[in-house]
Parts: sequence; structure tokens; C-alpha cells
Amino acid sequence: MRISAKLFLPMTALVALSLAIVGTSSYMTAKSEITSFAENEILTVAANTVNQMNLADQTTEVIINKFGEKNLALARAFAEIVAENEDKLYDHNFMQSTAELLGADEVLVIDEEGIIIAGNIEEYINNFDMDSGEQSKEFMKIVDDPSFELAQAPQMNTYGSGMFQYAGVARKDARGLVQIGVSVSVIDELTRLSNAQSIVSQQTVGGNGFVAVVKDGVFIAHTDDSQSGQAAPEWTQTLAQYPEEAMQINIDGEDYFATSYMARSGEQIIATITEKEVKDSIKWLLGITILSILVSSTLMAFIIRLVTAKIVLKPIRKMVSAMREVSKGNLSVDTRSNVRDEIGELGNELYQVTEIFNTLIEEIQDSASKFKVGDIDNRINIERFK
Repeated sequence: MRISAKLFLPMTALVALSLAIVGTSSYMTAKSEITSFAENEILTVAANTVNQMNLADQTTEVIINKFGEKNLALARAFAEIVAENEDKLYDHNFMQSTAELLGADEVLVIDEEGIIIAGNIEEYINNFDMDSGEQSKEFMKIVDDPSFELAQAPQMNTYGSGMFQYAGVARKDARGLVQIGVSVSVIDELTRLSNAQSIVSQQTVGGNGFVAVVKDGVFIAHTDDSQSGQAAPEWTQTLAQYPEEAMQINIDGEDYFATSYMARSGEQIIATITEKEVKDSIKWLLGITILSILVSSTLMAFIIRLVTAKIVLKPIRKMVSAMREVSKGNLSVDTRSNVRDEIGELGNELYQVTEIFNTLIEEIQDSASKFKVGDIDNRINIERFK
């Protein structure tokens, strides 16, 4: 085996082994990081969903409270207007103007029996009993306790004409109450935006993961709309037992990483990502790692070969060529080298040998010339070559 192969093969094998060790270590580290990233992603998405739902609930609650305070103030003002204008109580135009003045959609006057006797909505007058509906029945407490005031949470009114907030206070002119109804379109918009399905549809988890919201054992929102309204499977209960922890679960025969959080209003927020997606990322990383090792090994082998050829093989080849010249009788070859290594020393020693041979030949030729002229006492000085 040539010296180049003896040097090149072991060094290349050593470099390849080193790269393989480094690559394997990097792969294992990256594999762990990818898994951790997947777990952190579902935790982050679930937490973000909870935060959005909580924020929407809090915002809606604050706005509703502000609306309630404002509408109670309007109801008190209406009670004053009714007390000061008893003669116009049944004047529809007056009631309509009063509603416009207060910025209310409905202004109603109710007697102690719960019958609407006046207002700007003619179809209600003498045609609606406050005791007949759950929504309106609450206001009848005012008849028995005039100090009681009520601003209901916004809800669809009895006739389904939109989201309304009703506020009522006691009449000042007689036993009974007055009530105003205000359309709160902003609450409609807030309700739409704070709707769980609306929030969930904005969340993404990887390529195939999903987000879901469970309440009272039913999906009330899901990335897959068709799941909304369906009974929540048992695995959701398992997640609920370990909130804010990433777990591996099987859903319909497919493995997932999943977690769940609890919202302030009691909903369970679930975020998942398929284990296959994580494994595909790891496989891709493994392919890149192997490719990197192969490319790096090839590149390093090429560099090692170049360096070996320049630093080791070139001086050796020069030395072999010089020795071939010497073997042919050419002792004038200069094998001296400035390289301070074994090959440089060998070249310098070979040069010394050729110089000795040259000197010895000169001595022999000189002695032969002297023998020819009869100087038989001439001797070669051996001490010069020791």
C-alpha cells in the first residue's frame, strides 16, 4: 500500500467518525428540542386562547356594567318625565319624542298589575303582561320594593328584534314602574367576537393540530366546525385532570401531543398537534444530519488529501526522484531542504552522502593521476570521510 493511502485512509476514517459522533449528538439534541417545541407550541396556543376568551369576557362585562349604569340613569330620568307630564301619558307622539330625547328604543309605563299602559311601542300597550315572561317578570319586584332598580344583562328581546338591555325603576307618579329598552349593537359585536368558535378559528397548531373548547361535556367550539355541539370524548376528561401539562394521547387511532387550560368562565380549552407531524420533522432533521455528515466527510477527505499531497507526499516524491538520479550516477542532485521535519532531515543527510561520494571520487581520480606520473606513495586521506 502506498504511503498516500496509509496516511489518507486512517485520517479520513477518523474525521468521518468524529463528524458522525458530533452529528449524532446534534441530532439527539435537536430531536429533544423539536419535541419540546411541539409541546411548548400547544401550551402557548392553549394559553393564548384562554387569555383571549378571558379578555373578551372581562371586556364585555365592563361594557355591560357601564351600559347598565347609563340605562338606569335614563330610566330615572324617564320616571321624572312621566311624573311631570301625567296629562301626556297616553300621547304616542309625546312618548316617541321622549324616547328620541333619551336615546332609547323603547320607553314603557307599567301599572302595578304588570300591564304596559303607555309607551312608544303601540303593540305592547294593554297587550303585554310583565308576569308572562321570565325576562320581564324580574321587573315586578320593583312594584313591591320601589327602591329596587334593575338593569338586566343584554339579551334578545321578547319579539326577537335584536340584543336589548332593559332597565327599570319605580314610578314617581303612581304605584308601578317605568322601563326603557336600548338596542346594544356593540354588545352584539362583542358577543360575536368573544364567541368561542370565532376565537378558536383564529388559532393554528402546526399543520394538522386542532383547538377545541369544552363546556359541560360538549364541544362548544372546534377547529373542525362539524365537531361543535358533539359530546366530548373521554380523553378530554383525562386532559382536564392534568391542566397545563403536555401529554401524549390517542384520538381516533392517531397519536397526539395535547394539553388543556381552564378559562375563567369554566370552559376547558384544548390544543393538540399530531405526533406524526413531530416525527416527520425529526425524520427530516435526520436526513439533513446524514447528508451533512456525508458532505462534510467528503469535503474533509478532499482537504486532507490536498494537504497530505502538499506537505507529505510532495517532499517524499522529490526525495525518491533524487535517489533515482543518484542510483543512475548523478551525484550533483541537490536534496537539501529547509523543512524542519524527518523528510527534511533525510534530504539533508542524503545531500551529505552525495557530497562525500563526490569528494571520494575526486580523491580517487586525483590519486590515479599521481600514480600515472610515478607517485606511488600518494594515499587517500580516509579521515576526511569519518
